[in-house]
Amino acid sequence: MLITSPTGSGKTRILAYKLQAAQNMGFVAWYVVHRRQLVHQTSRVLTDLGIPHTKVMAGEETTHEHGIYVISRDTYTRRKAWINIGSPALIVFDEAHIALKIQAEIAADFPRAVVVGYTATPTTMKGPAMGDVYQTLIQGPTYTELIKDGYLVRPEYWEAVRVDTSQFEVSRATGDYVQSGLERWLKKGEVIGSAVDAWHRIAADKATVIFAPGVAASKHVAHEFYKAGVPAAHIDWSTPEEERNRYLGMLADGRIKVVVNADLLSEGYDMPQMEAVMFLAPTKSPARYLQRLGRALRRHPGKEKAIVIDHAGVLREHGLHTDWEEWELEHRKTRAKKKKEKAKLTSAKSIVCPGCGYVFEASSICPQCGFRLTHSEDKKPLIELPGEVRKATGGFDEADAKRFYSELLAVAATKGYKPGWAAHAYEKKYKRYPRREWKAEVRPGEPSERALRWAKYLNIRRAMGLKKGGRQ
Repeated sequence: MLITSPTGSGKTRILAYKLQAAQNMGFVAWYVVHRRQLVHQTSRVLTDLGIPHTKVMAGEETTHEHGIYVISRDTYTRRKAWINIGSPALIVFDEAHIALKIQAEIAADFPRAVVVGYTATPTTMKGPAMGDVYQTLIQGPTYTELIKDGYLVRPEYWEAVRVDTSQFEVSRATGDYVQSGLERWLKKGEVIGSAVDAWHRIAADKATVIFAPGVAASKHVAHEFYKAGVPAAHIDWSTPEEERNRYLGMLADGRIKVVVNADLLSEGYDMPQMEAVMFLAPTKSPARYLQRLGRALRRHPGKEKAIVIDHAGVLREHGLHTDWEEWELEHRKTRAKKKKEKAKLTSAKSIVCPGCGYVFEASSICPQCGFRLTHSEDKKPLIELPGEVRKATGGFDEADAKRFYSELLAVAATKGYKPGWAAHAYEKKYKRYPRREWKAEVRPGEPSERALRWAKYLNIRRAMGLKKGGRQ
């Protein structure tokens, strides 16, 4: 059977009690994972729950008195000819959407065992489909239910820039975008420059994990953040485990603000302190997208939301978490006919604000920046804007702009800025200066939250010496 439940819903703890039940009845149980770090992570959970067990992995001493074995798939496939840990009555596969062929081979070696797979994303792109290995799908609680009940925090979505993913080549072998093409795209100065800019505007000072396409690109992104004055680090599979853990610990306790990686932290990484995730790696895989998104949804004291910054077109490729709450057990023969609907954000349910990139449910005014959207003849909100660069074209509301100018005058008066600051701050937002007659008509109002936020954003840009799209 295959069990699915969102990332952060506590699947390791749920399965730990299944292992313990088998142990109490005198059976041998295996918990099979696909990465060394997951062997250690699962072992820590079992230890915290007081469940004795044995790790089966290179460098670990194998004992036989407990009956529960946490084992990596590679260890079994390489050593199965002489491995001696008994015949399991229960086999649990963690992250069951990965390496389905190996799972089928292990299950075939023990035909009398009960096999349970667990994953947050029961879908694959190439090779066997989930239904080719598993017979039954059991659906756990949804993202909406877990967020409502306080087990996960709500994600807040931002589309930092519009990306045309049709420009990227797709690999026939993997079904995903070709990594080398993504790295060339990301290394363009304006792409990374705008990513640094977006982080300062949306998630400044929040513990952030960034997903980049490839090791070289990840190092480059981390360096650019560091140059911009942001404490940042890069990690990949070649980073020594001790060094990797040190950087992640520094992110957790606030000594650094950004960790950039190339798919290292997509699965099995648990850091509730993470407040934001940024996508710099386009992907056609809904599993990879949802796994990365889920890294930031775990709750932590004082954490009310998770900021999701899309700089890679993943929101338009795969939609929001609410678009992935009902799953089917797909088979390879029917998988191609059941592709998930794309361009979720072009529905009337969700709107990308043309002014700031905030994603919100249908409304005429953006709750973040106050941008007023135009309406078409059938009264539906304007959703799509042409081009890759976000513009406020067609949405100019003079009355609201006048109020905003008044709020900027109040900020200038409160902060002691020069008289012309408000006009220049206004021009940065609307790409035009205030009308001349407003100088006599408009008086400072109350410094609203949106005006204060805009002033902070401009101050950050000035301190960094940034122009739109890159560094000076």
